[in-house]
Amino acid sequence: MKNPFIFMTCFIAIIQITYSQEPVAGSELKVIIANIAANESLYNNLDFQRIDKYSYVLPDYLKRSGRSKENILKKREIISHYVFQDGMYSLQQINTGLTDSNRKTVHNIRNVCDGVRTLQVSDLVVNIHNEKVRPNLMFKPHMFILGRIAKGASLTEFLSSKKVGEYNLNVIYETEELVQGNMCHRLRVETWSDGQKRRDFWLLWIDPNRNYIPVRGVGYALGYSGKIPLEIVDITNWNELSPKIWFPFKINRVVNDERSAAQEETVVSNTTTSSMSDVSLEPDYKKEYFQDVNIPDKAVVYELRAGEIVNSYQK
Repeated sequence: MKNPFIFMTCFIAIIQITYSQEPVAGSELKVIIANIAANESLYNNLDFQRIDKYSYVLPDYLKRSGRSKENILKKREIISHYVFQDGMYSLQQINTGLTDSNRKTVHNIRNVCDGVRTLQVSDLVVNIHNEKVRPNLMFKPHMFILGRIAKGASLTEFLSSKKVGEYNLNVIYETEELVQGNMCHRLRVETWSDGQKRRDFWLLWIDPNRNYIPVRGVGYALGYSGKIPLEIVDITNWNELSPKIWFPFKINRVVNDERSAAQEETVVSNTTTSSMSDVSLEPDYKKEYFQDVNIPDKAVVYELRAGEIVNSYQK
């Protein structure tokens, strides 16, 4: 099974911490994680817009034979509105795409949680949970680079874990390195399944001068190549929302073709550019905003308790 880490609780320390703390030579991993935790808390409440633009650019001669053009998405745009407020959250998302045969695709997502109840609407499928469910599709700045890899965890939780899903996890502090003009902490995040001999890994550069947010990530799958990364992610534009509180405004993601990497060749498979706007650290929505969801006609509705379906019906 291909390791999904290459494509795309919380540690608590009683220590005096300030955001944007200067790097300390020889810092131990636990101190870095503690500083990440302190800085992640600055973004507990958050409201912003995000647009992701994806392009499939793999040359025709490398496209997998037998794969229908109907199933190859050559363009995609995802427009999202994220709100995190006092333990509640809301996601509105429109996902439009274009296949190689010029067929248009459209998907609509609306997720809300008022802290005790979660509603998830994906086109004509609705899940209603009688509990708060982790927002796996929503990412705050510290997780912009790792995204879905962490399965909804914060960066603090992720780096403190020994296992994520079915994969084992090991985090190693490597060195300090200059990235985008700032000295950053470079971490090596290894992932592997039980019985797997070679550990795939990500290199993460954490910037203490920008709230310990990862500014660059490079992912390797050793089953293909230990020299050519399969994924490279960079934050390329920042805004200072208030003194010493930074927010990424643009992200570039490049995914290389794994078969070419196995032959020690670098060929880009797809790219994604993400842009953020309308950012606020003080959202002020009424509670009803996190409760009321329009359920489409003919939607199939599932009611769940502790993750198990207890009832279903069609509207």
